[in-house]
Amino acid sequence: MGFWAQLTCNFVGFGYPCIASFAAVQARDPEAHTQWLMYWIVLSVLMVFEMFGLEALMSWLPFYYEAKIMLIIWLSTFRGGEVLYTKLFAPYLIRWERDIDERIGEVQVHGAKYVRRASSNSLKYVRSKSMEVIERVQ
Repeated sequence: MGFWAQLTCNFVGFGYPCIASFAAVQARDPEAHTQWLMYWIVLSVLMVFEMFGLEALMSWLPFYYEAKIMLIIWLSTFRGGEVLYTKLFAPYLIRWERDIDERIGEVQVHGAKYVRRASSNSLKYVRSKSMEVIERVQ
């Protein structure tokens, strides 16, 4: 059941909301924009928790994926994302916004340094291997 359950969760969690988000953008409806932004924030936070082990701990429970699908349907179809965002996530995010922004800034700085260093090392490697190939050909 694992593969098909995950596939279904992803289809329900991303397919319909993606189409509905597109429709909201095309309609230029600010209320719909807000609703879907709240949904995507809530879904993203839940996915981060899953990524850090929640799914591994919970997936062995009977009806885990069925409950997850029902939660995703509630979040997207019955404006549950708006409820969770307003009642649970927004107060926390507002309280910790400055710290979160600072950490994101730090990650961006360190990430940029890492990418520059990795790019430079990759370029040096490609140059050296290219020179080896050229020397062998001559």
